Amino acid sequence: MLMCLDKPFSIMSVRKKPRLENGRTHENGIHSSDDSDIQELEDDLEEIEAGESEEDELQELDEEDDQDEDDQDDDDQDDEDEQQESEVESDEEEEEEGGVEYGDVPPKANQDPVNDEVAFENPEVMNDPSEEEIGKKSKFDRPKLFKSAKNRSKRLIVILEKANLEMVKVGKNFELLNCDDHMKLIRKYKKDPAFCRPDITHQCLLMLFDSPLNRAGLLQVYIHTMNNILIEINPQTRFPRTFKRFANLMVQLLYKMTIRSSQGSEKLLRVIKNPITAHLPVGCKKIGTSFKAEKVIHPSSLIEDPKSEDPIVIVIGAMAHGDIAVDYTETSVSISNYPLSGALACTKIVSAFEEAWGVQ
Repeated sequence: MLMCLDKPFSIMSVRKKPRLENGRTHENGIHSSDDSDIQELEDDLEEIEAGESEEDELQELDEEDDQDEDDQDDDDQDDEDEQQESEVESDEEEEEEGGVEYGDVPPKANQDPVNDEVAFENPEVMNDPSEEEIGKKSKFDRPKLFKSAKNRSKRLIVILEKANLEMVKVGKNFELLNCDDHMKLIRKYKKDPAFCRPDITHQCLLMLFDSPLNRAGLLQVYIHTMNNILIEINPQTRFPRTFKRFANLMVQLLYKMTIRSSQGSEKLLRVIKNPITAHLPVGCKKIGTSFKAEKVIHPSSLIEDPKSEDPIVIVIGAMAHGDIAVDYTETSVSISNYPLSGALACTKIVSAFEEAWGVQ
């Protein structure tokens, strides 16, 4: 049923309001976030800020740890520097005292380690014998030190004459001249290979210092080289077993003039002033040995009176062949009808003195 109105009816266009994601519309028709969306964003921002603060704290902790490590490294470095300074000061004090510690190498010498071969028998390190052992053993238990030429104590003094100990420079290194390794140099300088035999001296020294006579403190040894170098040897020295290490030891001695013990400041070998007679006891008997001598005797005949307390000097050649030809001996004898090597002559003479003096 239609009704008439005062005003004419007109169709009006209705503008739709924009719809939000959740189905709601804004009054002004403008898109806006819901309260829940705003809350979520705020929560996210808070989480991000909290994460940044944690990272900052971790970074500060890492920086503190790095600072502590740097401080510790600085302290360790200071300790190392102080230790090195103390070592340098101790080395300078040893150099001022003179000599060279065993194991030191000349600046241009090709040396092998020999500390394990040469040792000093320190009496403090040796075990004290029991009363029963003292009763069984001889009263001589270790080598003696003869520090004075005026010492006239009972002993055998052996002088190794004409020893072939000569140092040569090969490239940048110093070596002991020998006929096995340096034939080119021997030919170049027109030397006799028979007089380039340091191995003879090595053999003689091994025999002498390993003998019971030396252990009993009744032996003293000197070396007189062909180049007129006089060497005094401590009776407590233990020489290297191999020739290569012995050669390195002799190079050190000829370069530094002295060799010290690896276990103390005691000098084991040193170069001393000539003549040899200045270092021998005054009035002692001096006997030379030579195959060419007219008188042939048994080695035991060298000891005229076994009960005598006077020292006796025996001169033995440390070369391949030839005569020692020295002017300080009183007589020259031969101890065999056949030529003997230097080491064998040392063996026979030392054995004769051990038997005469009751050393076993």
